[in-house]
Amino acid sequence: KLEECLEQIVRKGYGKICVLGDFNIDNLKKDEKSKEFLNLMNTFDLLAAFKEPTKISKIRKSCKYNVFTNLDNSTYD
Repeated sequence: KLEECLEQIVRKGYGKICVLGDFNIDNLKKDEKSKEFLNLMNTFDLLAAFKEPTKISKIRKSCKYNVFTNLDNSTYD
């Protein structure tokens, strides 16, 4: 489980954290699943690097691929 992995990382004292991948959760949607996921990441002070669509097709735009990090955004802007 992602939450358990993040807890272990924090417990081990790693300061800089990056979690990236295809989370199969569209961060552009405001549904319950997306809110729960973003709240989980925020619990660990992890913010989404991308707030714009990462995939655009003829029928929809989505942001399922993302990087969540606790690095200052000036590090990667």
